[in-house]
Amino acid sequence: MKQVNVYGSYPRPDKLATPNIDFHQKQLAAYLARARGPGDTAMKFNLRPRPSGEAARAVFREYEFPIEGGRTLSNDGSDWSLGTPSRLNHVPSLHDAQMDFDGNVWITFDQPNLEATVARLDTRTGAVKNFKLDDMRGFAVGSHGIARDEKGILWFNTRSNVQRGLGGLGRIDPKTEKITVYLPPRTTNGTAGTLDSDLNGNVWVTAPDGAFRFDVREGDVHRVQVADLQERARHRDRLRARGRSHRQWLVAADDARSCRLQ
Repeated sequence: MKQVNVYGSYPRPDKLATPNIDFHQKQLAAYLARARGPGDTAMKFNLRPRPSGEAARAVFREYEFPIEGGRTLSNDGSDWSLGTPSRLNHVPSLHDAQMDFDGNVWITFDQPNLEATVARLDTRTGAVKNFKLDDMRGFAVGSHGIARDEKGILWFNTRSNVQRGLGGLGRIDPKTEKITVYLPPRTTNGTAGTLDSDLNGNVWVTAPDGAFRFDVREGDVHRVQVADLQERARHRDRLRARGRSHRQWLVAADDARSCRLQ
């Protein structure tokens, strides 16, 4: 269990263990044996009543997303009897999604591909339009997180899928479909994968040792280094949504530490 990666595959026996699972191995093993072991389970379920009234009127709509190269999915997740889909059967590398003011959904791609950095899904027709930033060797530049600011502009992180280097910050105007990429100074480690906007016109994006604040009006990138989170943040850290106080919260997923950025 502690060797399995985020994609659900077992890479090799000498892979470094996931730190939090390795540290709590005994407690986790005891819990799993008690909850799902060979004996009677300690799990007791009290099923909630089925929704009724207005809550039962929610409508869920699924869209078939085109796969790179016209391939067909062996399991797209719509048939629950087939189990959870895996990236091993050509599930597309769709990651984060953000709706624009026209009701269309913009999606990032976190795995190497040749066709898209981000894509727009027309929620009325189901049509998908890919937007590609050119990487090396014909690949598309990768992305991970995406956020919308108060003016409707969409922001996403950029990173090479071929040669990991300086991560950047992408801007796309849904009206004009124009994409602009901003790069932080070469003296930094670049951006990571999670971002958000505040109420003052700034865009925040995580970095390996803290975060970057991008001043939209001035076009300047400011580095916010958090020494206590250095070597822990990586791209797994998360920027939490801002509140009325205009503050951002940075959370280190490795050890559940957090700090407030103001």
